[in-house]
Amino acid sequence: MLAFGFIGGYEMILLLVIAVLLFSPRIPAAVRSLAQGLVEFKRALLPAADDNGVTPADSDRNPHA
Repeated sequence: MLAFGFIGGYEMILLLVIAVLLFSPRIPAAVRSLAQGLVEFKRALLPAADDNGVTPADSDRNPHA
């Protein structure tokens, strides 16, 4: 009943198959770039280590380091 504006189960499956066939080469690249962005975001949230390898949180616990 796609002609009347109603999308049934078979039409949804057909549209999903067409979308996967059209965008399948781009999906792995998009997921990879999303994962890299998340890794960079998490890395930016962590405090950076200084030259001694001591993070600012470690230096607060041991002021003689």
